[in-house]
Amino acid sequence: MRTVAGGLGGSERTVWRWLAPPKKSAAPAVRPRYELSETDRDVLAFYRGNVAAYVI
Repeated sequence: MRTVAGGLGGSERTVWRWLAPPKKSAAPAVRPRYELSETDRDVLAFYRGNVAAYVI
């Protein structure tokens, strides 16, 4: 490990981390799909689709 770490310019701990199996992570949270309400549609139609003009 020392030889490899020295040759790569890193530490022994870094080499061990590279060789370790990947950690299992939890699945990312999925947000529910957003549906436009009638109010949203009316306002967007009023401002001709200009979302920047639609400030709540």
